[in-house]
Amino acid sequence: MGILSLAPRYGPERLDAACERALLINAIAYSSVTAILKAGLDRASPAEPAKPTPQHANIRGSTITSEGKEERMLTNPTLDQMQSLGLTGMAAAWRELAERNNANELSRDEWLGLMLDREVAIRADKRVRNRLASARLRFPEACIEDIDFATPRGLDWRSTMALAQGEWLKAHENLIVTGQTGTGKSWLACAFGRQAARLDHSVLYVRVPRLFEDLALARLDGRFPRLIDKLTRAQLLILDDFGTHSLTDQRRFHLFEIVEERYRRKSTLITAQVPVARWHDLIADPTIADAILDRIVHNAHRIVLQGDSMRKQKAAPLLTDTENGEINHP
Repeated sequence: MGILSLAPRYGPERLDAACERALLINAIAYSSVTAILKAGLDRASPAEPAKPTPQHANIRGSTITSEGKEERMLTNPTLDQMQSLGLTGMAAAWRELAERNNANELSRDEWLGLMLDREVAIRADKRVRNRLASARLRFPEACIEDIDFATPRGLDWRSTMALAQGEWLKAHENLIVTGQTGTGKSWLACAFGRQAARLDHSVLYVRVPRLFEDLALARLDGRFPRLIDKLTRAQLLILDDFGTHSLTDQRRFHLFEIVEERYRRKSTLITAQVPVARWHDLIADPTIADAILDRIVHNAHRIVLQGDSMRKQKAAPLLTDTENGEINHP
């Protein structure tokens, strides 16, 4: 599902070519295919047939003929240089290609292209892992591919897949997810956070009640400017559980500072049990409420989850009906 979601953006032909290239370098992963598509490596024209290596004692090719004897190319120094330069992907691809029986059938351009593909794929995977580690998602395993569309809760597949393309992140728009407790708001927010990391956006997840506590402490110990900078620097900031606590004057000020710094510069994802229509009353101060909501709501996509708690649906009953009857009627 994740790789297939790239088809609307790049087209099925480019996606097929990128998948074939990823399979060739043994790096068939979402981030690898995305890296190949972004770099345009799927469009690389077929390499020209390999030209014969000049037979000269001072030229090092795939083989060197000297006095009628063949000597294999000295690969260890080349691999050591790749490792010292941090080109671990190219080094791994070199080893695998050299072990193939048909290695001599590949041209130099094909060798170089495959090695670069592996390096790009490995760096993309590493970048995604680092972004996810920095994001500190509440549900790090959540992903778009595992979203449950079968359970009736008002979640539209087409709209969700459109959001998964990430155009709203490029446009610095927001996303608001509301619904009753247990409908999967936090999990869905983390799935979008993981998808944003895959699309090479920095992500930061925070719970709003804990955030307000950290900001209050930061004001006392001098960390407030650094913490605000951290919150505004993330390309996607996930504010989970907004509206579970009342807002004091200080909390309203902190929220306005964050929203103002991020407006039209970065994207914010907010989850809340309280419907958006009640946020103005929740913030309480009319002037600040107008300022905050004007910067959040008017350029936001919305997902409204409905239905009963999914925790209740998935939880096993503690007692059977017979056991309950025995307790009630001994």
